[in-house]
Amino acid sequence: MFSQAMSALGRLWALRNEQPAFVSLAVLVMGAIAVYPLVDVVLRSAEISTAFRYYDFGAYRIAIADWQAGDPIYEPNEEGGFHGNYLYPPIALPVFAAFLAAFENPGAAWGVFSVLALWVSLQIAIREFGLSVHPLERLLLLWLLVGFQPILFGFKMGQVSTFLAALLTLALVGLIRDLKGHGRSAAIVSGVFTTLGSAVKLIYAPSGAHLLRSRRRFAGAMAALFALVGLSLLLFDPATHRGYLDVLLWGKDWGTGSRSPHLWTPAYFRPLLAIEPVALGVRALLVLSTIWLAIGADGPEADLPTFALGIAIVPLAAPRAYTFDLTILLPAVVVLLALELDRNVGRPEIPLLGLLFLHVHAYGLVTFGQISESILASNALRPLLPVLQPGLWGAVLLVGLAFVRVAEHTAVPQHARRITSFNSGGD
Repeated sequence: MFSQAMSALGRLWALRNEQPAFVSLAVLVMGAIAVYPLVDVVLRSAEISTAFRYYDFGAYRIAIADWQAGDPIYEPNEEGGFHGNYLYPPIALPVFAAFLAAFENPGAAWGVFSVLALWVSLQIAIREFGLSVHPLERLLLLWLLVGFQPILFGFKMGQVSTFLAALLTLALVGLIRDLKGHGRSAAIVSGVFTTLGSAVKLIYAPSGAHLLRSRRRFAGAMAALFALVGLSLLLFDPATHRGYLDVLLWGKDWGTGSRSPHLWTPAYFRPLLAIEPVALGVRALLVLSTIWLAIGADGPEADLPTFALGIAIVPLAAPRAYTFDLTILLPAVVVLLALELDRNVGRPEIPLLGLLFLHVHAYGLVTFGQISESILASNALRPLLPVLQPGLWGAVLLVGLAFVRVAEHTAVPQHARRITSFNSGGD
């Protein structure tokens, strides 16, 4: 897997005869993503797609003003929650303050910076997997990132998800180098970037599943966590941290009261709406099973699929996730593609199909809703809309594939083979 090879598109072209279905799907997915920026222009002119308003930077600006004035950063609204307020740890405020001070349009600057960070980190990860990146492929990758709907939507909102995806991709780079035997520092760096990639949005914490498989990676993650906490305690008073604890305890009502798909917005993503009464238990089961697999799998071959699994469960395990949170699944897609292409009988179509579902989630869902209301007089699709969310199935495909690949390195498959095997001699 890690030997130096041809370029990414060259590898794809070389597979055209051996795996024509995969190559055809890859071309379809790249085409769908590449054309989306043009589609978005049409959708914005029809006032369907979100404009470039950078709403989240409004919340950052207010929180920074409160911080500088000595006022509380975290204040509940009239309903007792924190909707519309600044919800990230206080330690992130200096980063946003720097962009607000340096740029006339800080939201746009942040979006450009985040996309470029992910662009660079993905190129490094691709090279670590043994593929070269031709200059034209770099430009294509940049365009595809801009065209990936969750990224473009997050850009418009001034979101942090793309930058966090870049940090988690760098954690992947450290993991690969650790597996190659590049010294202790690679493992520590992987742990550090895992913490940095999940510290701003704690719902991304399952991305640290791979830390359970390496003391050095875990140590790097803990060192970064203690450093962030220490720095936060130096910059912010105890009352601010108690306010942030209130935000965590609120947890966006822990995913309860989910709105119907018919009340769609571009941010809409409620993957467990169909099973909402037991959703909290399902989320807990996802997290606990991932922990069990991460600890129970044998051998370093399980580290990469464990990394992918930890990231892939995030949108499903989070109490409340949005369309732009699907961005962080990109490093999981990269890992699973590399692993499946490296297998004798792999299934690289699965992560590609998952990526396509993530891309079309927002407008695929609203299309299903409109078909249900406008075309089908019986409104037959209405009860099915909770399970017709493309992003749900994109995440499920990635989680399912990663789960199987990690489980292959546990005792479960061996026990299953012993149970089902029989002696050909009839004994």
